[in-house]
Amino acid sequence: SALILTEVLKERDAQLELKRLKELADKELDKDHTKTDRDAYEKSLQADLEKARLCHEAAKRTAEFQMAQIHEHLTSEEKEKLNDLKEGEELKKLAAQFHIEKERLDKMRKEERKMVMKENVQQIEDCKKIKQLREQEQEEEDEECRVFAAAKRKMMQLRAQKEIDIYKDKQARLERIKDKLITKLKQKINDEEDRMCSAVEEIEKKRLEEERAKEEKLLKDIREQAEHRMMQLKNKEEKARREKQEELELLQMRHAADELFRQNENEKCMQRRQNAEQIKNFLIDQYNDHVNKEEEVKKVQLALDRANLELLEKEEEQFQEYARKVIDHCKEKGRNVYPLERAAQKGVGGPPFAGKSVNRSDYLVSDKSGKQLPHYEGDSTSQTKLQINGKGASKNRLGFMW
Repeated sequence: SALILTEVLKERDAQLELKRLKELADKELDKDHTKTDRDAYEKSLQADLEKARLCHEAAKRTAEFQMAQIHEHLTSEEKEKLNDLKEGEELKKLAAQFHIEKERLDKMRKEERKMVMKENVQQIEDCKKIKQLREQEQEEEDEECRVFAAAKRKMMQLRAQKEIDIYKDKQARLERIKDKLITKLKQKINDEEDRMCSAVEEIEKKRLEEERAKEEKLLKDIREQAEHRMMQLKNKEEKARREKQEELELLQMRHAADELFRQNENEKCMQRRQNAEQIKNFLIDQYNDHVNKEEEVKKVQLALDRANLELLEKEEEQFQEYARKVIDHCKEKGRNVYPLERAAQKGVGGPPFAGKSVNRSDYLVSDKSGKQLPHYEGDSTSQTKLQINGKGASKNRLGFMW
């Protein structure tokens, strides 16, 4: 045991001496490496901070833009809903006005039909009355003619009887003046016949004029009735044509309103599709940018890891060269170099990178996920041993001080 302790102490003294010599020999090189590592670390730290700041600002802007888009989308939806409600109310008002106007037109048509029916009935009654009046007038005229003829016959009979009586009474005393009276009587009879003929002609003329006036009045009434009927039919046809034209115009307006509503709905649908497509493209672009940024970060990280690996390889070469010199020197001095050779061997993995909180590249997996396997002795293991065993010099692992 004393011999082992002596060898260990000698070996440790030799290691300390070699460390001092190495520190003196490689002081400038260590300073350059340290400065380079510090600068690289500071640059990488600044770059990481700048990237984190930019990512945070980009995420903040993206969130603000998305919130603005959501607010705008909600506002546009509210406006569309209000516009739809307004259009619906207007359509309801138009429909109500249309129904009211239609009911009014139906009522006017019914009233007009009733009026036309009433006028037709009145016209038929007027025709019947006119016919009755004509028949009555004809009967009155026939009665007047019969009365006139009877009166004339009676008057002639009375006159003839009177003349006969006068002739019989005066026959005796008029025999003497028979010749004179015959002449005068003939003259008187002729005058009376002329007067009677004139009266009959005047009465007949008056009757013909009255009949002509009645016929003209009747024809005038019939003509006026026909004109009135034609005017009524013409007005009715014109009114029906106007109503049909109004109905066609109203139907066209309704079709135009339906077409306008359909176009508005199509435009709204197309606008919603375009907005959805724009949002989709924007999200796809955001995702692609995020993926590209992650790829860039991974590429930068891999490049940094490759640089660290190259630096570790150089350090390993220097360490192996240094270890070989130490082992050869110890062999020349007759020391047991087995612990040194074992410590100098390249084991599985190693300690974390200097200035980084990740493991060495020996523990990186082969895929591009960037995952790392645990090394044989990590920080948690050392912390556990320190808590259990305490901080003792005899518990430290013997080897090179590098």
